[in-house]
Amino acid sequence: MIYSFDIFDTLITRKTATPKGIFAIMQRRLMQDREFSSISLYIRENFYELRIYAEEIARYSILSQEGKEEVTLEEIYHGFLLTGSVTEQEVLQLQQLELEVEYECSIPIKENIEKLKKRYSSLNTIVLISDMYLDADTIRQLLLKHDSIFKEMKIFVSSEYRKQKSSGALFACVKNKEKLEEKKWIHIGDNIVADKSGAEKAGICSELYQYPSFFEFEKQVLDALEADMDVQLMIGTSRNLRIGCKKRLAYHIGTSFGGNLIFPYMQWVISESLKKGIQHLYFIARDGFILKKVADLIIEKYLYPIKTSYIYGSRKAWRMACFSKEKTNIEQVIYFTNMEEQNSIDKIAKIFQLLPEEIEEFIEEKRQDYTIEEVGKIAKKLNQNKAFRSFLERKQKKKKELLQKYLLQQIDFTEKGAFVEVSGSGMTQALLRGLIEEMGYPILPTYFMRVITTEFLKEQVWAYMPRFFYHGYLVEAFCRAVHGQTVGYEEMNGKIVPILDEIETESMKRYGYEAYIDGVCQFVQSFLQRLEEVNVSISVEKIYIRYFEYLSRIPDKEVLEFIGELPLEITGEKKEIIKLAPLLTEEEIEKIFLIRSYEPISRFYDGSNLECSIKRCSKEQQKKIEYYQLHANTPIGNMARKKYHDVLSPFLQKPSKMKGKVALYGAGRWGQKYYWRLQDTCDVEIVAWVDSEYRTYRKMGLEVNDISVLKGCFYDQILICVKNKLAVKEIWEQLLQMGVEKEKIWWIQDMYS
Repeated sequence: MIYSFDIFDTLITRKTATPKGIFAIMQRRLMQDREFSSISLYIRENFYELRIYAEEIARYSILSQEGKEEVTLEEIYHGFLLTGSVTEQEVLQLQQLELEVEYECSIPIKENIEKLKKRYSSLNTIVLISDMYLDADTIRQLLLKHDSIFKEMKIFVSSEYRKQKSSGALFACVKNKEKLEEKKWIHIGDNIVADKSGAEKAGICSELYQYPSFFEFEKQVLDALEADMDVQLMIGTSRNLRIGCKKRLAYHIGTSFGGNLIFPYMQWVISESLKKGIQHLYFIARDGFILKKVADLIIEKYLYPIKTSYIYGSRKAWRMACFSKEKTNIEQVIYFTNMEEQNSIDKIAKIFQLLPEEIEEFIEEKRQDYTIEEVGKIAKKLNQNKAFRSFLERKQKKKKELLQKYLLQQIDFTEKGAFVEVSGSGMTQALLRGLIEEMGYPILPTYFMRVITTEFLKEQVWAYMPRFFYHGYLVEAFCRAVHGQTVGYEEMNGKIVPILDEIETESMKRYGYEAYIDGVCQFVQSFLQRLEEVNVSISVEKIYIRYFEYLSRIPDKEVLEFIGELPLEITGEKKEIIKLAPLLTEEEIEKIFLIRSYEPISRFYDGSNLECSIKRCSKEQQKKIEYYQLHANTPIGNMARKKYHDVLSPFLQKPSKMKGKVALYGAGRWGQKYYWRLQDTCDVEIVAWVDSEYRTYRKMGLEVNDISVLKGCFYDQILICVKNKLAVKEIWEQLLQMGVEKEKIWWIQDMYS
């Protein structure tokens, strides 16, 4: 039997993501190594592009010659002379550098070398065939770097025969020279054009080797930054870790996306710590778990004089335990605790870890549903309420004492230290530093990968990339421990230990998050080894920015598949297991996009990121979502709301002052909201629904009329269904001028008080 093997990306490959990565490394070398300083700066600064252009012009020239399909390395470098900026001796120097870098960057594809060795016997003939501008002797040296079996093996290369595999001509040359029979010949390679189609043109059977393809996010980065050496090495490292690896997607996301995202941040933290004289880094749970693993690998590799520790803490365990009646800004506490979701006394009480009845006496206007503006007013009054501040400090006294003991137990305040975090506002750290200051110890600054405000800069917050990224919080999905959130502390056997909420732990393990963590660590170890082998300085910020931007735009394909089903609740406030972005059912799509108006999204959606869930929908489902959004305020939407009356009814609060016949003024979002609410919860008759922009709403299928109809109908009350208070005042005056009795005019909000 006859076997032929392709060479590049079948038996050996490169440390870089693409072959052009060799040119990117060469350009970095040309700029950094003094031995090349005599070469023109123009050549050194632009080598990557010039090398590509030189090959293009060489191929154009050689292909114009009859019967020639391939160029040689010498012919490619001859094109550099056209610049007039290099001598022939310098061209030879550049050519030699390429051979050296090719050798340094060559790595084996072990599974195929083993396959070749199994088939290498006296009964089988094996030859190697490659479309390449390098000569056979050079390629043999690349192969011998990895296995001595290639010492005597015949190599047929396109640059020497001037024929390529893709045309079938190189296979024909090998056949004639070695007198081989097509029927007994099997060719193995990775390229569908050269190794499959080309072989078949020559009548040879082929086996296509599945060399790992790029993930979608890798393609996007390479499209923009293929000339960047650091990007080439990072993505090359990730891709090569997928060769022959049968592990689950979580592992591969760790070796590719997670590792590339976390390594630049930790390299920066360590670099800055060395400059600032930081002796000890304290990584805060849970997001600091993987960060510490990566930092330890870097520190161990370069023997940096920095110690690391893992601190169990969280917003839940620290914010209230750090409360000070003199210093803590309660308005900030509420504002930076998902304020838009704190629309009830129960939820506001939960922020302060109180029972609803404990906080009720400090809130004047008691309602079941507050607007954001109303929550803001409550926050301001609570902040100014000395009795509440004193009460809250008393309630948190025991928690504060335990936290103080834990900090003294875990932190060596005689050293210069710093905390390390991933994402947030910085407020929790500001409160913690206030507590440490209150204890009489020097405060520790905090490193952040991402911060969402400049509010706490004065508290020594150092951010890696102080830039706003929409959906940037998704980075937390790539920086988690398998253990649960820290909810507090307790004393056991004279030691303070954390109390962990383990609700997600088993789910995270079953999901394979430990495999993801292993993937991140494997990438870091491999990349550190690559840097040592290539021996150049690096700057990895570009890939970090690109990957973060990719997240902010809502990821797709592999990353979305990984985070979508991840049992991860971003806020850390919900008690049940929440997937980050679960697939939507047809019923959920109808409820969320057609019937929902004022109901909490959590009633219909069990995930943390609806936009990611939408991105995961099929094309048919996405078209349906668009259709529902377009018709939500038409008769189609109205009929759907009637269909789901039982589902909606728990959210329909019955007004306390409604009676008889009513007219509604306003058909905007609030008007539509209350139009359905009144019909579903009250024994009233809506005799008129008016708005100055009635024509617009009629086009939406709503039965809205001009204001003038009020003059010809009888009503007990006119309800102004408008949210803006200034607009309400103007409407009120307009109705009075029309002769409407003052006692009949009500703002809809007043009907619930």
